[in-house]
Amino acid sequence: MCWCRCFFVISGYLISTIIFRSLEKESFSFLDFYARRIRRIFPALAFLLLGVILLGSLFLTPEEFKNLGKQTIYGSAFGENIFLIRHSGGYWDTATEMKPLMHLWTLAVEEQYYIFYPLLCWILWKVKKRVLPVLCVLWLVSFGFDLYQSQTSSIVAFFSLHTRFWELCTGCILAALVNPSISSKGLVQPIASKLREERARELGGGKIKLLTNLREKRNSIGSVAGLVFISAGILFATGDATYRPLLILLPVFGTLLLIIFRDSWINKNVLSSSPFVFVGLISYTWYLWHWPLLSIARNLNGGNLPNYPTCFFLLLIGLALSLFSYFIIETPIRKKAITKKLTISLSICVFCCTLLV
Repeated sequence: MCWCRCFFVISGYLISTIIFRSLEKESFSFLDFYARRIRRIFPALAFLLLGVILLGSLFLTPEEFKNLGKQTIYGSAFGENIFLIRHSGGYWDTATEMKPLMHLWTLAVEEQYYIFYPLLCWILWKVKKRVLPVLCVLWLVSFGFDLYQSQTSSIVAFFSLHTRFWELCTGCILAALVNPSISSKGLVQPIASKLREERARELGGGKIKLLTNLREKRNSIGSVAGLVFISAGILFATGDATYRPLLILLPVFGTLLLIIFRDSWINKNVLSSSPFVFVGLISYTWYLWHWPLLSIARNLNGGNLPNYPTCFFLLLIGLALSLFSYFIIETPIRKKAITKKLTISLSICVFCCTLLV
């Protein structure tokens, strides 16, 4: 599950950047933060839950549909990871792969994290702004829990918030480091910039160009190393319960390098190209729809995936549904202003999905 680790790092970095900037401007609001999360997450999630309930009622047996109902309740409450801890034999277990909403465990971990994380940042910001040291301590504690829990209960280690916390926290720490109000109280960045300007005037135009080329090479090496780490994490990942600490660190720090060296040629000309940007825009809805169709197909095929052409066709249908969800449901709602009426309406829509079961 290399991709979920990359996703957690990016999510932690982006959300923390938003929180820190709001705190710096003294404009942070808990109501506004959670209203934005609801507007971002709930429309596509409600569409997914409705669609899966409909498909389940058509193709699943009564017992399978009953289990889907339980998943819907947990999924709508962002507790799918808890459901899987209680009712699964692990991520790679066939019975787990036959659960249409199994993939929502990553969304559950993320949203559980953001229930208390903004409050933690707000408190630390108000109390002498000790954000960075506390985040580093929490990272070490969570990573220790991950190492320990993997030896005692691999299922708990895989799906739990406290063992995944350090992955999200990695991005949060980077966001804190690049924020001048948190890192050295805003002194490091201005002083470094002034020193670079003075040094540039001393060196002259030719050496400035040399320094620029060296910086570009450094960025390229860093981004390539990040891609290599992520690729190695994917290639060497296995489908068993064996825990390999080095493998879990590779995609996390690979993603970290890509964010740090985001000014590299690869990031600007490849990862920022139109196709990659478009995939990023629809990534949430595609994530929601990529799994349920394959899972229902497993249920119809005795636990086994259908042949490759059928799987490819199902993935295309999932992509079509994600595009519909993005353009017809998600985008129009995201363009609307955040109001109390909109927030309550979206929350009711998700809650009603559980009533339909």
